[in-house]
Amino acid sequence: MEMPEEEFRREMLRIIQETNRRSREDFHAIEGEARRREEEVLLQEATERRREGRIQSAVAIGLLTLFAGALVLALTSTNALLSRWQTSGKFSPGDTPAIVASVVALATVASGLIGAVFLGLSRLYRAKGAADRDRGEGDLHRSSGEAELLHAKAKVLLARAELLRATRGLPPLPPATLDVSAPAIMPSQADG
Repeated sequence: MEMPEEEFRREMLRIIQETNRRSREDFHAIEGEARRREEEVLLQEATERRREGRIQSAVAIGLLTLFAGALVLALTSTNALLSRWQTSGKFSPGDTPAIVASVVALATVASGLIGAVFLGLSRLYRAKGAADRDRGEGDLHRSSGEAELLHAKAKVLLARAELLRATRGLPPLPPATLDVSAPAIMPSQADG
């Protein structure tokens, strides 16, 4: 039993309008999901940066306190040694602890300064690398989201085309299929 042509057109129009509505809903859902994912990633990155910042601050304060103590020890030991040298012109065996403390404290302060320079340089390079990585990953996530958005827009456009075909009384196009299991034909294979 066949439907009359007018009823068939109405049914096709209804189906196409429903497909169009669903495509718009899918488009808005994909767009909302992409926004939600982006906000989630940004929140996780911010939380991680805050945690790393707290740890780095604690380590920096500890090292600063250590080097300040070493600097005070180096200055007082060196001052005591220089005052003894100035008064007697030589060191006695009793000056050995002050000499050792002075040399160790000066070596600690010098190595701390060298370490601070290298730490600063490594942080600079790490920050530059992180910025490059963020740009790269951001592009990857954005292009993935753009692909989903483009796919949703294509669905909406296809639904509109079907609606236009139905309103003009043309038969619907057969559904397109993509066989991903078939090997792709490269231009070099097609030529030869």
